[in-house]
Amino acid sequence: MVSGYQDGTFKPTQPVTRAELMAVLRRAAEFGFSARGMNRDLVGNEPSKTFSDTQNYWAAFIFTQMSSYCSA
Repeated sequence: MVSGYQDGTFKPTQPVTRAELMAVLRRAAEFGFSARGMNRDLVGNEPSKTFSDTQNYWAAFIFTQMSSYCSA
């Protein structure tokens, strides 16, 4: 669920960004479904949201996907 950075480094003492946290939470949810023999695709239960501060950001899709999957 945690794989490090694209350059092959792993920085366990570096603070985790909200984007990194969302990526880990998405992988954890997918793993949970897969471990129970279920389809690991996350299906949203609410309309997705877009966030103005994440446009053109590597995690923009993750934020949008998780906003529809997770209820407030």
